[in-house]
Amino acid sequence: GVPPTFYLSLLSLFSHFSLTSLSLSLSLSLSL
Repeated sequence: GVPPTFYLSLLSLFSHFSLTSLSLSLSLSLSL
């Protein structure tokens, strides 16, 4: 099977990406 650390790294990567996109869209809407 797949080790749980793989899911953990995938989750952290996804949360990091969503956080970055959220802050990016926020700064974009503020600059407009």
